[in-house]
Amino acid sequence: MSDSQSVPRPPRAALRRFSYPLAWSSAGLVGGLGLVAFASWAFTPNLEDSNGSNSFATTLPPNPSSSTPTNDSTPAAVPLVWPETIQQGDHAKRLLLAILEEVERRLQSYPGHRAQFKRLERIHGQLGPWQTIELKVLHNPLSVYMKFLEPDDGKEVLYSQGRFDNHLIAHPGGMARLLTPRLKLDPNGPLAMAENRHPITSAGLLNLVRRLIHFRRLDLNHPTSHLRLDRIETPDGQMVFRSCHRHLKRTDQHPYSRSEIWYDSATCLPIRVENHDWPAGIILGHTISSPADLGDPFAIFDAPDNGETLVEIYEYAHLDFETPLTPLDFDPANPAYGFRRF
Repeated sequence: MSDSQSVPRPPRAALRRFSYPLAWSSAGLVGGLGLVAFASWAFTPNLEDSNGSNSFATTLPPNPSSSTPTNDSTPAAVPLVWPETIQQGDHAKRLLLAILEEVERRLQSYPGHRAQFKRLERIHGQLGPWQTIELKVLHNPLSVYMKFLEPDDGKEVLYSQGRFDNHLIAHPGGMARLLTPRLKLDPNGPLAMAENRHPITSAGLLNLVRRLIHFRRLDLNHPTSHLRLDRIETPDGQMVFRSCHRHLKRTDQHPYSRSEIWYDSATCLPIRVENHDWPAGIILGHTISSPADLGDPFAIFDAPDNGETLVEIYEYAHLDFETPLTPLDFDPANPAYGFRRF
C-alpha cells in the first residue's frame, strides 16, 4: 500500500469566510530541535537586533478600505470565476494563472494573516506525523510566528526579517524545553532545516501563491505539463475547487511528478497542497511513458497506488485577515511566549 493510501487525512475545520473576496507552499516551517543544538546557546546571550535595539519599529499598515482612492495605473481586478465544468489544456493553464495573479494582488493589500496550519512531510525518506501549528504571518517586513500544538506541544519559532541578524529564534516543546535553551539559528542552516522541507522564510499564503504562480508560468511553455481544473467534494462534505497538475518529463523546473491543490470555493484561496515525487528510474530529462499516462495523464489521481511517493501535504484552516497583527505578535519578549534564555 502506498503512503498516500495509508496516511489518514485529518478532519477539516470549517474555513472562516471573508467579506472581502480573496483568493497556497509551500510554507516551510522549523521542526524539532534536539540537544545537539545546545552549543548554539553560546551565540544567543541576548536577543538584540544587529543595531543593538530590541524594539520593533515597523508600523503595521491598516486593512484595505473600499474608500481608498485607486490609482489609474492599477491593473483592473480579474473576477475569481472557477469553471463550472472540467477544463484542460492551454486555456485552463491561462485561466488558473490569471486567478492566482488576482489572488496575489488581493493578498498584497492585507498586512498579513493568522491561520491554523497542518503539514505532513517526508524527511530523509521517512514520512513524519501530522503537525498542527498556530501561525501568524506579517507580509512586510516578512515576520513569522509559529506555535506547535501537536506533536511537540509548546514549541515556538519566530522570524522577523532584518532582526536578530536575519536568524530565527526557537525553543523546543515538551520536556525538551527544560533541557534545551532558546536558540538563534540561520533559517537555511542544517540545524534549522534538519526536520523541514522548506525554510521559515517561505511561510505564509502570500509566499505560497507566489510559488504557485512561478510554476504555473513555467507550465505554459511545457507541452508535457498537464492541468485539469474541476470541483470535488471532500471527505467531510465540503465542496472545493481543485487543480490537478501532472508532469511527464522530469526537469529542474518540475520538482514533483504530480500535485493536487484545493481552493476554497468562496475565495479561491489555496487551502490544501499535496505533492508526489517522481517514480523510481525517472531521472532528469527522462519522460514517463506508460500507456496509461500517455492515454490519460490524470487517471493517476484516481489510482494512487502507482509507485509515486507522497512527499508533502500542507493545509490551511481558520484563516483570519481581520484580527490586527501587532508588533508584540512578532516579539520574543511577548509575555505570552516562551522565549526565555533557558
